[in-house]
Formats: sequence, C-alpha cells, structure tokens
Amino acid sequence: RNDPRPANSHWKDGAAVCDWECDAGYTRASFGNGTLYCGECANTIVYERLSNVEWIVPTCEWRCSLGFFRDQRTDAQFQSDQNCYTCQEIRTMAGNPLPVNAEWMNGLDVCISGPKVGFTCSGTTCVACPTIPVNAMFTDTVPTKATSRCTYACSEGYYGHPLVNGVCVLCNTLMLSHTPAPLP
Repeated sequence: RNDPRPANSHWKDGAAVCDWECDAGYTRASFGNGTLYCGECANTIVYERLSNVEWIVPTCEWRCSLGFFRDQRTDAQFQSDQNCYTCQEIRTMAGNPLPVNAEWMNGLDVCISGPKVGFTCSGTTCVACPTIPVNAMFTDTVPTKATSRCTYACSEGYYGHPLVNGVCVLCNTLMLSHTPAPLP
C-alpha cells in the first residue's frame, strides 16, 4: 500500500477530517509544484538547547512542559532566557518569600506555594497537622493544590482499627487489645 503522508508526519486521530499533521519540530510546507511536505522548523537548533520545553504541534512554537514555567522578570538580561524552570527555581530566582513550613509545589500546572508534608496552611501561616499515631506516616507526599497535607496511614506491618481512630498496631495487638467485640 502507498502511504500518502509525507515523511515526518502522522495521522491525526479523532479529528473531524481524516488528515495528517507534521510531527513535533516540523511544519507543513509546499514545494513550488504544490506538493506538501513537513519541513524542519527553522528554530530547531534553539529548541534543542532549551530545557523543559515541548513543541506545540503542528507549529514551530514551543511552550514549557507541564510543571515548568518561563522566567517572567522583565530585566533585559532575563528576556533572552527561554528555558523553563520548576516552580521552586522560578520563585527562588525571583526572590519570592516563602511562608515557614511551606514549599513551592513543583509539577503542577500553576506555580504556587503549599504546606510541607505534615503541615496545613491558611493564608501565609502554616502549622503542624494534628499528631498522628505511633507507627503511622504521612501519605500525601506528592505536591498538590491542597492547603493541607495531613493524610496519614499506618506504616507497613501495622494496622488501624476500623472503629477506633488513632491506632496503628501490630496484628496481634489489634486483635487482642483493641477488639472488644469481633470485627465485622
């Protein structure tokens, strides 16, 4: 079978019209006779030197990859910097203050601060979460837009009681000391 697509292209699935588009880093162009092809973007050399960027298909423009941001400072020395940085890097370069017990939330679609694991924030004040049981650990370690990172679970090999909060004990202790009646 003869594939009508030019080199460096792919079929666009899910589009209203069955058609092809150029791969990332290429753009649709035509020869003098009207034959279409995918030509390499003129700015490929610049793109390859950048960090944390991705092509906007089917254009020759790029954007920061998800979780990365451009330096928004307007000083002439920063305007030529087209790299993309983590939230923490951007805020640190800009000298933005961070509340005590907070951290910059890397990997999100917005650059914000949030509580460190084991803390909860309200405005610019972040305080420790309520005490968790012995043999437990905080589980919300992935950055999030939440204002509290207080979720916990029993450590491996320890069990919580379905009716008694704040208990993380070994199985035999759970069954012998924390079970006044048979568990459901």
